[in-house]
Amino acid sequence: MTEEVFLHHSGAYYRTVLENVMPANLVTDLNLTILGASKEAGRLYGYPPSDLVGRNARVLFSSKAASQIHRLGRAVLGKKPLGVEGEVVRSDGDWIPVWITADLVDTAAAEQILLSTYDIARLKLADDPLRTPFQLDLVQDALIVRDLEDKIRFWNQGAARLYGWRAEEVLGRNVYDLLFPGQLQGFHEQERVLANTGEWTGEMHQVTRARRNIVVESCWKLQRDESGRPQSVLIVNRDITEKKMLEREILRVERMENIGRLATAIAHDLNNVLPAMLMSIRGLRQELGFEGRQALESSQFQAERAAQVIAQLLSLTGDSGEESTLVDLGRLITETEKILKSGFPKSIKIETVIAQDLWTVVGNTTQLYQVLLNLCLNARDSMPSGGTLTIEAGNLVLDAGGAESLPEAKPGEYVVLKVTDTGAGIPVELTGKIFEPFFTTKERKKGTGLGLFSVARIVKNHGGFISLSSACKQGAQFVICLPAEKTCSSTR
Repeated sequence: MTEEVFLHHSGAYYRTVLENVMPANLVTDLNLTILGASKEAGRLYGYPPSDLVGRNARVLFSSKAASQIHRLGRAVLGKKPLGVEGEVVRSDGDWIPVWITADLVDTAAAEQILLSTYDIARLKLADDPLRTPFQLDLVQDALIVRDLEDKIRFWNQGAARLYGWRAEEVLGRNVYDLLFPGQLQGFHEQERVLANTGEWTGEMHQVTRARRNIVVESCWKLQRDESGRPQSVLIVNRDITEKKMLEREILRVERMENIGRLATAIAHDLNNVLPAMLMSIRGLRQELGFEGRQALESSQFQAERAAQVIAQLLSLTGDSGEESTLVDLGRLITETEKILKSGFPKSIKIETVIAQDLWTVVGNTTQLYQVLLNLCLNARDSMPSGGTLTIEAGNLVLDAGGAESLPEAKPGEYVVLKVTDTGAGIPVELTGKIFEPFFTTKERKKGTGLGLFSVARIVKNHGGFISLSSACKQGAQFVICLPAEKTCSSTR
């Protein structure tokens, strides 16, 4: 009978016991064959709960404890609830000291036995941590005993795993000098609470042998001799470094969500203002002379750059507000080239190479324009002393062999967009981070770190993929492949 079937036929009582009670619970028949096991039993014994079903409970304990379990079963049949101490033998071979109780339970089908097993390693530790070193080594937490002069007197295997020192290397050393090197602040408050109450619990920052900073949840308990005088301090430390990192990450994500909502609101407000500004600029260009038109062209480029930044913010929230259509990338490149030539320094030469039979793609025109403009602006910034910016577009049929050589690529027909510059290039060690949000190689006030992140996101949302080839001082080339519609673009 599986665990699920047993739970179904045993009703709500056993379901509550097996799933909610902290002791490791086993339900057996009168011969101690396991009919059901709780999740905590799976954790304690080291097996999935379903794998325990069908075994005899005695095989889970040491030979001495197994005979006690047999005696326990016989006693409970005589309506005599009984508890015994023994050792669990886990699937990995570890022994854990436990306290086992048994109760007879009547069900509609038959009488059954509820075996409840309690991990008592910590209870034994509280009685006398120095009498049971073997059992203490079974505990996963770091257990340390220091005397009243702060010298280490006991160091279990859990401490050795966490900190990296073996017991023989640390016995007799000052616990504070070992685990808190260089910390100027004392531990007077912890010592005061320990002296007044007999225990202290809190979080502490410590350093391992490998010089790794960790955070531990620490519990101190004052040990006294028979006359009641303080004798030593038991310290139980549990590593919660990953837990704290996860908490910080959750807070960061929440903060980013709040920033995103605020940015979206601001972007919508600005998006309502900029179109009117651009219309006014285009109207004034027709009425002004050559020099006035040049000044307005520069203003128009900056306004369009601001609109692009707003579109970038809105794309991060999926709120661009434009439907997908057939897009002629060749025409998009040609129109972008005109804007770039009016706004880029004369020291930067712009070249375009567009296939005559270029296929179309299905996408969001504003977002694809944003992708192209972002890459071109990055190329401009990488060539402060001038250079050549090359924009290419062509068709590509990618077979299975070619797809294997490109990350995230799949066989198929694509329109390829290449943006190449002759600038400073990107160091090899940074190419893996270049598409991460808020990562930028520019000065703090000159880059947001969102440009290439939004480029990669837009490309992925269009079913395509992007790659980068670059080396320091050798320029950079971004290659974007977008799924093609085999309809040739109109004549440009």
